[in-house]
Amino acid sequence: MFFDIAFVFYLLALLHSMLYFFLGYKNLIKVINIFVFLGLVLNTMFLVKIFTLSGNSPFDTIGEIFTFLVFSINIVYLILYWIYKRPLLYIIISPIILILSIVSIFTLDNVYATSSNKNFWLYIHLPFVIFGTSLFLMSAITGFIYFLQERQLKKKNFGILFNRFPPLETINKLNNFTLLTGFSFYTVGVISGFIWSFYMTSFSLFSNPKILFALISWIIFGIIIMLKFIRGLSPKNIALLSILGFISICITYFIVFLLMRG
Repeated sequence: MFFDIAFVFYLLALLHSMLYFFLGYKNLIKVINIFVFLGLVLNTMFLVKIFTLSGNSPFDTIGEIFTFLVFSINIVYLILYWIYKRPLLYIIISPIILILSIVSIFTLDNVYATSSNKNFWLYIHLPFVIFGTSLFLMSAITGFIYFLQERQLKKKNFGILFNRFPPLETINKLNNFTLLTGFSFYTVGVISGFIWSFYMTSFSLFSNPKILFALISWIIFGIIIMLKFIRGLSPKNIALLSILGFISICITYFIVFLLMRG
């Protein structure tokens, strides 16, 4: 029930972000953030309810993982808004939030059943991986916005799209911040995942494909960051690699989804 109402608030935040995009009324920014905050409060209440009623972590099933992912994406948005004051990031991420929310609602079955999967390292591994994923998502979105703005500049088309989204310099800062912070979170998640795998499977990497695919995604983003600092890649190339890197994350989640379903 809590998450269903949270979904409504997230939908209202999307509708008001669209109004802000077309009308430009600054008062709508407060309304957007209020709806996001209210959605987060109810989302948090849902996650706490899972933990208190069953003693489970709120990410034992694929539905719960997506619920926590929705929670973390909204947290990341509010942090980025607080730092950079760019509310229109939400108009791009909100369709993703709504899709994940719908998947969560239809896959949340028996969430209050007691689970024996209570290893300490799981409580570190999954939250850090999920928050890292949320930051990588933002990195990919800022990369997408970078290409949109660059195209508008080349065409000298300074219309509503150009005026509403941040300038290229701000987009590059957003991209760098989300990419580096996401990699830090993801690194902690991968390391704790290895430790968790050691306790669960005597450190047999290939017997836990979820950890293996998380490691592959970590290596891909590690290469991107290494190229950024060693080769001094241009903001355009970093934006492109951020998008490609997030595609690898999506493939990982899809494979993990199949593994958990199977």
